[in-house]
Amino acid sequence: MPHQFSSFDSILEARGSTILEEANKLYQQLLKEQVDTIITDYVCDKNPSMLLTTPHHK
Repeated sequence: MPHQFSSFDSILEARGSTILEEANKLYQQLLKEQVDTIITDYVCDKNPSMLLTTPHHK
């Protein structure tokens, strides 16, 4: 019976690790998008002529 628990624990550990990796990827993507938006908005506020030439990423 201890073998079953060991196997179950390793499954939970593997799934937890996968969830953490995917959450980190999503966090990094969202962080980059936010930083890009903040920088773009700042530049456009300082130089309104950039509005037509600066792409907005969504």
